[in-house]
Amino acid sequence: MQRENKKRWEKINKLNLKYYALIHHHEGDKLDPYNVLYNDMLYDVDKVIDKTGDYEQIKEKVRIELMSMFWSRTEFEWIASQWTGKEFEDKIDLWRQCYANLDLITEYLIFKLAPKRYHKIVPTRRNFEPNKYL
Repeated sequence: MQRENKKRWEKINKLNLKYYALIHHHEGDKLDPYNVLYNDMLYDVDKVIDKTGDYEQIKEKVRIELMSMFWSRTEFEWIASQWTGKEFEDKIDLWRQCYANLDLITEYLIFKLAPKRYHKIVPTRRNFEPNKYL
C-alpha cells in the first residue's frame, strides 16, 4: 500500500500539471495567473480515476476539491468593472473561474493522469481534442 502511494506521488510530481486562473495581487495592483491544481487534489483525483473510471464521479471529485480550496475565500476574489461609461461591477473569484471550466479541467486531468483510459472514461459526445489544447 505504501509503495503504491509513493508511486502515485512520484507520478503526480513528475507530471507537474498546471491550470491557470486569474488572481488579483493587492500589493502590485495587477492580475496574475495562479495554478489551481495542487498535489493533494491531484492525488485524490487520481485515486478516483483508478477506483471508478466514471466520468461523473471524477468530475464531482474535481468540483469538491476545487470548491473546498477556493470557494468564498476573499484572498482569491477581485472586482471586474466596465471601463466604458456604463455602470457594471461583478465579483470574480477562483472558484467561479474553475466552475466555468469544470469539464475542461476534468478532461485535462483524466488525459494527463490516465492517458490510456482517456477515451474509455470521457463521454464520446464531447468534441474535446486534448492535443489541440495541450
